[in-house]
Amino acid sequence: MQPDVDDLPPTTARILADKALMRTCGQECVDWALGMLDQGHDGEAFCVLACMSPPYNHFEMAELRDKALSSLNLGDIQLSEALWGYAKETMKATIKGEKDVGSALNLLRILYFEGGFLQELQDSYLLYYAYMDLQESEYQYYWDGATRDNINQIVLQHFTSCLTEDSPMIQRTQSIPGKWISYLWGICKRLKIS
Repeated sequence: MQPDVDDLPPTTARILADKALMRTCGQECVDWALGMLDQGHDGEAFCVLACMSPPYNHFEMAELRDKALSSLNLGDIQLSEALWGYAKETMKATIKGEKDVGSALNLLRILYFEGGFLQELQDSYLLYYAYMDLQESEYQYYWDGATRDNINQIVLQHFTSCLTEDSPMIQRTQSIPGKWISYLWGICKRLKIS
């Protein structure tokens, strides 16, 4: 079961990320298809998907979703590319004020873990914990210089820099820090420390 942390209507970027993460396809796919039809997209897959009602058969829904994505020439997409696209969309919505900073950071934290510790999302992961600590106390140890007074501004500046940098498309993190994080996370899970 996927976490429902996105309070905005489903977008193509979200559907691509859900597909890449092999999440179930249900009501969010129906809502996405309805939105795409409203935007003027046409096609049998969109029409059939928009008319589906519960209980949903994941396999049938996923096949229709995949056909609809293929009609947009978005059939095959790498996990890192799908997650980075969804992350960028989330950052843009937060900068515009359409999404709360805390819920955006939580979504990016989840994408960081589910995507295999994507290096491009590591700072957002750290900012999430800095933000959460500052909700409970005046101190945090995740982001140098972040306080209750400036954490929102730091997050928005970080999002802006992520959207303006010409960084190469992210790949699954195979760096030494990424491997260490995976290793330490595995130890914590075995010791039931999380």
